[in-house]
Amino acid sequence: MDRFLINFRFLLVFIVLMYPGFSKASNSVEGIRSGLYKSGTRFVIDFSQKVNYKITQNIELNEIRIGLPKVIWDLPKDRVFSRGSIVSYSLIKKNNNKNELILKTNAKVLISRSFLLPPLDYKYYRLVIDLVERKQKKITNKITIKNKNSPISIISKKQYSKPKFKPKLNAVPIIVIDPGHGGVDGGAIGINGSLEKDVTLSAALYLKKIINDSGRYKVILTRSNDKYLKLRQRINIARKNKAKLFLSLHADSIKNSRVRGASIYTLSETASDKEAEKLANRENKSDLIGVVSDLDNEDSDVAQILISLVQRETMNHSLKFANIFINNLKMSEQVLGRPNRKAGFVVLKASDVPSVLIEMGFMSNKADERKLQTKKFKRKLANTLLISFDSFFDEVNN
Repeated sequence: MDRFLINFRFLLVFIVLMYPGFSKASNSVEGIRSGLYKSGTRFVIDFSQKVNYKITQNIELNEIRIGLPKVIWDLPKDRVFSRGSIVSYSLIKKNNNKNELILKTNAKVLISRSFLLPPLDYKYYRLVIDLVERKQKKITNKITIKNKNSPISIISKKQYSKPKFKPKLNAVPIIVIDPGHGGVDGGAIGINGSLEKDVTLSAALYLKKIINDSGRYKVILTRSNDKYLKLRQRINIARKNKAKLFLSLHADSIKNSRVRGASIYTLSETASDKEAEKLANRENKSDLIGVVSDLDNEDSDVAQILISLVQRETMNHSLKFANIFINNLKMSEQVLGRPNRKAGFVVLKASDVPSVLIEMGFMSNKADERKLQTKKFKRKLANTLLISFDSFFDEVNN
């Protein structure tokens, strides 16, 4: 009897492992949305797990087909959209346990890019497809984009002459660097009397020269001298120049003079800790130093979190760059124990520009205060930024 029970248990385990429903949790589609985005249309599918996909577009038939593996689909199999160039979708289940989602468009559009976003600050993986109006005169009738957990490749079914269907990735990205504080706002005071506004400006001027000399990126500074700027003026400079990244440089000061090391902040409605919240409140109040009669409503309540204005993709890109940068920096420089932080900095609230605030070190620590003013540190910071820019733009452009 005991031998029978043992054999039965082995058989049961074998069945469980072999049956697909038990051996691996099935991927499921959790949501679909489509709407206007910048100058085109954005289509997004939420998945519970990472997914392989294949996108085929037939431009003449105003049709886009998304090939997917077997997934759990509890959403409507047909749906109509009222905004953007995608008018409807319909789901077709194929015999080989695969699915195909057919999108119908109301015009001849092009897929400008397609990418899969990991769930960094969101619950699901997101397949994103961006569409723009067709402007080229000569174009293939059929384009295929596929992904197998690797960078997307574009395959043309028929060769065609210029202009080629290719995202505009060759332009030199513009990066705005913001030296924190300035003018009447001196910022933190170092243990030996140095001012944060001078330390950040000196670092920014050095970074601009090194990075621009590389020829790979163009740096624009929010200020190149000792002048006062409101926080939202700094944001507007980034947006006006269509920056691909916004970096705000700072050097904090706290009561504990033993604390030292760099950290990086991204925008959040909730600060990562009490110290981060205090820092954000101090920085945000800098707008009130130079109060004038035309102070607008936003500047009079700079501590208010305008998280609703920040697009999710922008925040994801901010987080991505923050992770890349701090991982590179800690290979050559001291960083805080928890260097990736979040707080409600007003200066990070550009809705369409990925933004981070870099605390280069602590003015309240003798070693950090001295180090921040050395060419050696600035050179390390410049090299780390260049490496991080390369990795970041490689990821977001693929």
